[in-house]
Amino acid sequence: MNDSIKHLIEESIGTGEVLEIIYLGGSRPGVKRRVVFQKLEDNGDKVRVVDLNEPGVAKVFFINKIFRPEDLTEEEISRLVPDYSTKDFNTLQELYDECSQKVLLREFELEFVPESQKLNIYKYRFFKNGNKRRKLHFSLYFQEFVTDYGISESGELIDIQKPAQRPWAIGNKRFSRFPKAAKEFLKLFKECIQK
Repeated sequence: MNDSIKHLIEESIGTGEVLEIIYLGGSRPGVKRRVVFQKLEDNGDKVRVVDLNEPGVAKVFFINKIFRPEDLTEEEISRLVPDYSTKDFNTLQELYDECSQKVLLREFELEFVPESQKLNIYKYRFFKNGNKRRKLHFSLYFQEFVTDYGISESGELIDIQKPAQRPWAIGNKRFSRFPKAAKEFLKLFKECIQK
């Protein structure tokens, strides 16, 4: 951890001072942000901030991912921040490994179910009494066969299983190749992570 950054954060907490930083996390890693530091959390490993580019939104940043703009060159930023728009994921495990490194907003949970080839995002609803309820928000899954309907020789309606031409799905959207499905999943996933 950069001690000068931690010192800068500690000195500015409670002052209302607006500082420009580069944060190498969240949905916009490597972008310059104007922030006000509010308080340290998790034994000083994280800091709560107000991001002035998104007024009214309090966020929590990992201190070890915060840099002053003058401390990083454009080349260093591009080396430290992966470009997901060009990165291809070939397996659910690769996609899960990448997503599990992100810090989700409090109300979301990531779940990988390898045996059924599913990657789920759950959303929690919190009640005043402290209880919470989990509901599936969206899911990326593999479906080898699809069901079609036909008429038997006796005239009865029957289910017909046939191989899926587009076996990967997120909600009603279907994809023939996993890398395209992974990119669609990441678009939705960005809304669930701390910025």
